[in-house]
Amino acid sequence: MWWAWPSVFLLSQLLVGTAPTKASDADKDSLAQLQARKEQAILDEDFEEAKRLKLEIESLLSRASSKEKSATNSTGGSKKCAGRYKGGVVNLCPDHWPDSKAEKVWFVLFYAPWCGHCRALEPKFIELAKELKESEPGIGLGAVDCNEVPNQDLCSKQKVHGYPSMLAVVMGKSKPYHGAREFKPMKAWILGVHAAKGTKGGSKKCPAGVFKSKVRDAVVPLCDSHWPQEKAKHAWIIIFYEENGPRTDFRDDANQAAVDLGSDPPDRNKALRQVQMRRRERLMDLEQRYELSVDLPPKGPFGNESLAKFGGVCCDCSEEMRDFCSQTLGERRNDTLPLKAWMDRGEQEVFEGNGLDARALVEFALQRLGFIEKPEQKDEL
Repeated sequence: MWWAWPSVFLLSQLLVGTAPTKASDADKDSLAQLQARKEQAILDEDFEEAKRLKLEIESLLSRASSKEKSATNSTGGSKKCAGRYKGGVVNLCPDHWPDSKAEKVWFVLFYAPWCGHCRALEPKFIELAKELKESEPGIGLGAVDCNEVPNQDLCSKQKVHGYPSMLAVVMGKSKPYHGAREFKPMKAWILGVHAAKGTKGGSKKCPAGVFKSKVRDAVVPLCDSHWPQEKAKHAWIIIFYEENGPRTDFRDDANQAAVDLGSDPPDRNKALRQVQMRRRERLMDLEQRYELSVDLPPKGPFGNESLAKFGGVCCDCSEEMRDFCSQTLGERRNDTLPLKAWMDRGEQEVFEGNGLDARALVEFALQRLGFIEKPEQKDEL
């Protein structure tokens, strides 16, 4: 019967199985019901209904597949980035990379899929990610597949020369990890990096006092939680003051001195930041601009980092800050504020609060750094 051939052909198409995929329990129940209805329609030779049910089944399977992919992306990192990681480790790439505005501290692993040491490290890194996600939400763990062509410039920029390589990213700046590839030392290191966040750029934990603007103020608010340590890279000028005291007229001069010595307000627009200057050039510029007598060595100083950092301590911003100032100032605790201090390699000297104009503050810093001869009479204790 020639008229039966189309029905036979359609029946064969309806009986063809659909590729299986993972589905939720609710989807599975719906899928079973649709499948049963389709089979009954075929038995009843209601091929149009069977065809409609087949399309509905395919649609349901497609939605289940999309949910599965979405779940994989949400646990395995950014949808923008290729990578093998999941389980709390975010796959990173140039389009999804922590910049200077990132609030989290990131612990980033650079790897290649063919690297045996990378595969050995993977479960430990995932375990660390899971633990820190619960205990320390301020730390994120990410991974970059350097075998992916779009990531290779990023890996080169981060000076990755072997696998695996690890580093911390703090407000867009990288700090390499050279420790053991084990859970405990990795955890201790990244927790230490997170705890130290803000000692160079200031901290939301420290009262801002008169230096409230991160766009205009280059002076860093300091407190007990964020205080220059013995191993600090830079020396510091620090002003101890009272926000509600008789003298706060030093704010603009202190900010100018901080900029002169090589710092910028942390959130200043990049287009407005000062042009990077070598330290020797900066000293020569300050000598000419402020008419100072600077004693430069035959060569150097080298590098383009700041000559010194500048911090401010608000002693009347809270009772806790009053106690901190009293302890830190020692024998000078009862002296009239403001006072200025010099902090270098954990050693502190406290001085009278006169000479708080920009020129005097710059001269004071260069004296302490040894580029200008110190006055014979010193008022430090």
